[in-house]
Amino acid sequence: MRIIGQVISERTDSFNGKRGKVENQVISILDEDEDAMINTVDYPLSDEEKQKYSGKLVGKRVQLGVTDAKTDFGGRLRLRGKIREIK
Repeated sequence: MRIIGQVISERTDSFNGKRGKVENQVISILDEDEDAMINTVDYPLSDEEKQKYSGKLVGKRVQLGVTDAKTDFGGRLRLRGKIREIK
């Protein structure tokens, strides 16, 4: 599945896991389709994407190739996949 949307924020999520503190760099995306989702979705950056895009995506449009979608913290939709294109 592919999603095109605008990155509206970037933040660090952290929590204590079984092996200590876990930190994820997460971007929030607003779907720009004409039949768009009502709420924003979260997309945690991979280590490779973090090095390449961290701090550079807010306000830009991205196309995501989505491989997995599940609800996470507080019922928010969290996507997995990869960034295919930045517009």
